[in-house]
Amino acid sequence: MKAGRTRTLRGSFKEPISDLKRQLILDDGRNNHGLKIKSFQMWTDVTNPDVFLSASLALEETPSGLPFFDADDNRQIAWVSGAWITSAPNAATSIPFVSIIDPDHIVKGSLFIRAFGSANIIWNYLIVCEEYTLSDDEAIISLIKERSQNVS
Repeated sequence: MKAGRTRTLRGSFKEPISDLKRQLILDDGRNNHGLKIKSFQMWTDVTNPDVFLSASLALEETPSGLPFFDADDNRQIAWVSGAWITSAPNAATSIPFVSIIDPDHIVKGSLFIRAFGSANIIWNYLIVCEEYTLSDDEAIISLIKERSQNVS
């Protein structure tokens, strides 16, 4: 594998995200090309009271009803969650936003984000990825890994 340029994907969700799904990347058809996610962050305006968020990045669309955070699901490769609660009885409570990325993945096809969080708040995201050129063998292995082996 040979690393190439760094790319960013960024945007925001302006609609309520009770169970939002969005396709971020479409398969470009280049068999020996892939991306590795280096960073996955989400945030909102800090003046918003009582906010929470759970989100995941996946190689295939994750159907509603399945968990957001499921390490057994090979389709999921990155997760972020956190909360800021100002209406707590005694003081504001913060659960720091934490991002987890599986370092052993290559995105060859599509990339999907699925999010659940406080409604009527604009959530921003920033995904940093690195381009990779793959050998034929690496491309085949990446395609096999991209499919969930534990879901029929």
